[in-house]
This record gives sequence, structure tokens and C-alpha cells, in this order.
Amino acid sequence: MRKLWSIIALIITLAALISAYAYLTKHPQDKSAADKKSENKIDLLKLDQSKINKINITNEKGNIILERKSSKWVVSQKESIKLDEQFLGNIVEDFVSLSADRLVDKDSKDLEQYGLKTPKAVATAYMEDGSSKTISLGNETSDNSRYYIMIKDDPNVYAISSSAGLSLNYSLNDIRDRNITSLNNSDIKYLKFINANNTVIEIKANDKNELVITTPNTNNKKVDDNNFQDLLSTITGLKIKDFIEDNNKSLSKYGLDKPSSELLLKDSKNELHIYFGKDLSEESLAFKLSGNPEIYSIDKSVIDSLTSKVLNCLK
Repeated sequence: MRKLWSIIALIITLAALISAYAYLTKHPQDKSAADKKSENKIDLLKLDQSKINKINITNEKGNIILERKSSKWVVSQKESIKLDEQFLGNIVEDFVSLSADRLVDKDSKDLEQYGLKTPKAVATAYMEDGSSKTISLGNETSDNSRYYIMIKDDPNVYAISSSAGLSLNYSLNDIRDRNITSLNNSDIKYLKFINANNTVIEIKANDKNELVITTPNTNNKKVDDNNFQDLLSTITGLKIKDFIEDNNKSLSKYGLDKPSSELLLKDSKNELHIYFGKDLSEESLAFKLSGNPEIYSIDKSVIDSLTSKVLNCLK
């Protein structure tokens, strides 16, 4: 009897396998959700990045004109402004590889319902052969997961991912580099910090390339490496909070004619020299880099942390 049940179980299993094989044979088009989603994408733009000379974006935040010069993207007439490569790449990617999740309205007659009668943003890429491609960005979809767009000379309305649409809504400040330092932390030769109490602290590399305290006078006491690395970590993490002015003419307006604090850090090739000014709000204060006209803001908590960690280096 037990043998009979074993045979029946084998027959049932075999039948199930045959049925599954037959189903898969007859339905080869069934694929994973990811594959289906990829196949449903509609290619809208695939421009050669190396042949894009200029990108012009106008949106509710203003106008950005980016130009390619010597294989590098710069802001037109403001070439000294440093740009964040990631955010810049997002903009360029919209022209190099833009695809729609779906076709929303073929040969649409009512653009207003999509926010495309008066677009939220218009972006144009100009090619080296004189041609151009223009994207018009409309409203977000009701679930805020996509944006409605149109491509110039194409009467259809499409829906693209929210992330792709977001890059066309950037302001100039959104795409600016907020990093402050690019020094080599393993090659620091000199540090000077003057705090709000006008206390001067100096650390220098000696002939043996050891970092020692020279001010205040501690008989060239060697700096604790852990404390110094902790300080460098804080300095490396400094970020611009807001861009206040690009071409300031009045340092006193921000308390920078008589800085509240000062930081100077050098490696073998470069230096970072920051002047900190007065409070701009309860959370931020003004600062500038030596030799540059730009005024920025930074979190006030940074100064407290910086002061504390510099003092730790004296221990």
C-alpha cells in the first residue's frame, strides 16, 4: 500500500512539472516586473554628450546658462563658480538619456491641464552642428511620482520620472559645489586658528615632518595624532550652507572687516584660509575665503566644534 502511494505521489509531481513546462513554453513573453518596466520605456532623447556645447534652463527659480569649455562645464559669464559634478551630471543626463514611463496624451489639444501651456521649466541643449533639442516641463502627476513633459516638434505629452524632472527645476545655487576644502589631510604642514577670544593657536610640521605646537609656547610639544585627525575630519566636512553674495563690496556688512575667527590650513601645495564673520541668524554665520569676493554662510555649530577640537590638540 505504501508503495502504491509513493507511485501516485511521483505521478502527481511529474504531472505538475509537465504542466509548468508547458505553461512556460507557451508564455515566453512573461518576464520580471523590472524587465517589463524597462521594455515599456519610451526613448525621447539620446544626444551625444561630447557634442553638446551649451544648455540653457529657464524655470521659476531663474535662468542658468551652462557652456562647455575645454571639456568642462562652466556657468556662462560666471566661470569662477564651482559646480557640483553630481547635480551638473543630472542636468546633462536629461539630454543624453531621457526616457518616458508612458505616453500620456497623443497629439494633445489641451496643454493647460498638464501645466504645459505655460511650462514650469524650459531647457534647451545646443549641439555643435547648430541643431538643438528643447524640453518643456509641466506639472507633477497627481501622485507626485512623475512630471509631464513635451519635446519640441513632438505634439505628444509624456510622463517622466520625478528625479529626471527635478533636475530641470534646479536653481544656480542648487548646482553649486558646497565643499570648502580639497587639501591633502595626510600632508598637512601648518595650521593656525584664532578664536573669538583672540587666542592664537599654531601647529607646524618640524624637520622630521612631525606636527608640533608652536603657539602658545609649549616647547614644541608633539600634537596627539588622534586629536589632530579628529580636527581634520571636522575641517574636511565643512560645507557651505547658503550662497549670500558673489561679489561683495562691503565686508563690514557681514562682520568680515574684523573677523570673529580665522582658520588657516596648509599642505605642501595648497592652503585653506577662512575668515568667519557675524551671525546671520540663530543657526548660521557669514564667512569668506581669503582672496575671494564671495560671501557664504555656515552652521554656527561648526565654529563651536572647530574651537573645541583645536583646543583638544593642545592636550
